[in-house]
Amino acid sequence: MSLYDKFPSDFLVSFYYEILSNIDRGVLTERMHIELDLIHAAAKRKGIVLIVKKSS
Repeated sequence: MSLYDKFPSDFLVSFYYEILSNIDRGVLTERMHIELDLIHAAAKRKGIVLIVKKSS
């Protein structure tokens, strides 16, 4: 269990996509993918499916 498990579902989803967007724009480093993994795991435990568009 992580801190992200305590976040409300709507905030967790918004936070996930905000971090992802910041990584894509170069505002945050690729190292933040570790945090995305933790958020993704917390979302999964809550029954939330996060959809990420894969770049080609």
